[in-house]
Amino acid sequence: MKIVAASDLHIGYEGTNYANIHRLLDYTVANADKLILCGDIFDFWRCSLDDIRKYAPTFSVYNKLVEISNQMDVVIIKGNHDSTLNDSVFNISKPFEFQGIYYTHGWEFDVEQCIGSPFFNFITEYFPNIYKKFFKTPFEVQAKSDVYNTQIKAIDMVAKRYAEQYDYLVMGHTHYPEIDGKLVNCGDLVDSSTYIEINDGIPKLVML
Repeated sequence: MKIVAASDLHIGYEGTNYANIHRLLDYTVANADKLILCGDIFDFWRCSLDDIRKYAPTFSVYNKLVEISNQMDVVIIKGNHDSTLNDSVFNISKPFEFQGIYYTHGWEFDVEQCIGSPFFNFITEYFPNIYKKFFKTPFEVQAKSDVYNTQIKAIDMVAKRYAEQYDYLVMGHTHYPEIDGKLVNCGDLVDSSTYIEINDGIPKLVML
């Protein structure tokens, strides 16, 4: 069985690589049995779902995702940027275990995000221009490498402890692609353009 796992597509963010999302979805339909999307598939902190459905280039990606959801098994785990997703079109799931592998977005291992996410959701829903002006995106935070790497190490440390009870733990959230023991991070479709292929229970990091 082949599973494709991807995270942090951030559909709705201006820096997202939409061409690579199309390539990933086309490849998955042709070659995989199951697609697991590990959160932040949409970016409601930057763009509403209504706008994603209406305007280019987001609407074509959204429509393709709807289309393949009708063709194969697609599961979306909500991340902190799409935590308000409530669309009956998709199979939306909480983090789950499948064949010994635990799939999650990973923000539950990020204390800062767990505390701040309700505040960010409120700001972006009611005062989106304030958020865009004063709050940095995850990608802008990466530019401050020392701070960002420290955050990644702290998140990874918690995630690795949680992963001990499974064969692997597949996540996203940090946008840092890696396979480190049992910890498997998909990366993102913004900067790294990476995803995970799992063939018969063995994960491999793939760059588009």
